[in-house]
Amino acid sequence: SQSVLVTGESGAGKTETCRRLLQYLAHAANRGGAADTRALHEALSQTSCVLEAFGNARTVMNDNSSRYGKFLTLRYDKTARLQGASFSTFLLEQTRVVRVAPAERSFHVFYALLAGLSSTEAAELQLDCLAPNGYTYIATSDAVGGPAAADEAARDASALSEIGAALELLGTPRATQWQAWRVLAAVLRLGNVVVSAAADGGTEVARVDEGESAASLEAAAQLLGVSHTALSSAVTTRCLKAGGE
Repeated sequence: SQSVLVTGESGAGKTETCRRLLQYLAHAANRGGAADTRALHEALSQTSCVLEAFGNARTVMNDNSSRYGKFLTLRYDKTARLQGASFSTFLLEQTRVVRVAPAERSFHVFYALLAGLSSTEAAELQLDCLAPNGYTYIATSDAVGGPAAADEAARDASALSEIGAALELLGTPRATQWQAWRVLAAVLRLGNVVVSAAADGGTEVARVDEGESAASLEAAAQLLGVSHTALSSAVTTRCLKAGGE
């Protein structure tokens, strides 16, 4: 077996290098042109679209910075024909979901969702605003301007259909994709839920501001298929696990 290690500082070109390397390896393994190999080649080529949508973001160093690590295994037969592939991801920058630095963005898929939904689909997902600044988790006052902003908006507008097509080619049906969009929408609505400290018998506890946050909390609960009360309890309660207890 052989290994290729792609490493470097942010903006060095790791993501693009991995994409080109993957395209070459898939193409080289498709020399025979068999139908099953072609299908595998096409599926493998589309993995970058999905991984970058859910794991890449704009940073001050790079407009398409990968915020995770990945380990890819390609399997060949004795004639060097591609037989399959598997991905392992690790070290995803989870904090980027809820907190974004100035002049940066959260993961691409959130912006693609808002830009790519029709008004009917947005209503079904209870997204009453299709502008990123309508959602606390992805709002930023330091967005890029000028031609760069226009290019970014154009990419966002076409990205959702591209992600959907890639997922479908990888075997993810439309119904399952819609469930993923529901989860993403729920995350955006949860970001608008305000939690504040309140006194309870001399003890300070966390409570949801039902007045300001009621609509967002209810929308998120419906999208996730849980009760309003259960979700309210989940976002205001912390469980600590010590050892095996």
